[in-house]
Amino acid sequence: MDNQLSTTLQSLAAGGTALQSADYPPRSIGPGYHLINSKLKPPHTTAACVERRSLIGRVTRASRKRLLVLSAPIGSGKTTLLSQWYRHALPTRSLAWLSLDEQDCEPMRFFVYLAGAVSSAVGNFEACVAGHLPGSGAISLDPAATALAEALCRIEQDLTIVLDDIQWIGDPALTRAFCFLLQHSPPNIHWIVSGRCMPDLDLSRLRLQDQLAIIDGADLSFTVANIAQLSRKLCRHGLSLQEATRVRNCTEGWWPG
Repeated sequence: MDNQLSTTLQSLAAGGTALQSADYPPRSIGPGYHLINSKLKPPHTTAACVERRSLIGRVTRASRKRLLVLSAPIGSGKTTLLSQWYRHALPTRSLAWLSLDEQDCEPMRFFVYLAGAVSSAVGNFEACVAGHLPGSGAISLDPAATALAEALCRIEQDLTIVLDDIQWIGDPALTRAFCFLLQHSPPNIHWIVSGRCMPDLDLSRLRLQDQLAIIDGADLSFTVANIAQLSRKLCRHGLSLQEATRVRNCTEGWWPG
């Protein structure tokens, strides 16, 4: 599979048939692959969601760095926050979104979806997806990541790529390839990754370059004001400040609680 992926994504640098917009129905993009449109846009939020305006502003500022990491336990509101930010930012920024799942740890599928997400946000981005090309011997994923990095260098405008649920990308070779892609992306490409734990990436260089921002579970926890606002959305009578404080103390701001 590494051989197939490397051969496939090396064609990115030379150009090819562009993946169509994500507004089209699901379509075949390779042997056994279909591009599922719902993975290329954030999920809808419920009417009961509390808008985290201060955190949305923080994401906006942090998203100008090379990498923003949202790392917090399940149910902390990572996807909800990014969905809110996405809809605020979309009118003025180019944004690509990819919701990951357990099947995306397979390298070919991951890179195909990543190319599809970028293609849905950048109209002139070309990504050729080839069929199986026979070859012998195992080829590193590095050439594939290099080809995609070179294709990203052809993008002229600023682009922010959001990868939600990064914890599913656990394959060591794929992690190394993504780390290479992250380090060699041009300055106008910004990445946001969210997951239940810190991704296994080499972040030291980005930290030294002041190109890394992190939002964790403590940052995402609900304040007393958030809890009071949520109670007004869910209940006929909202909680008092004292009641909201007791809820905050019991749940430590974990919003499902």
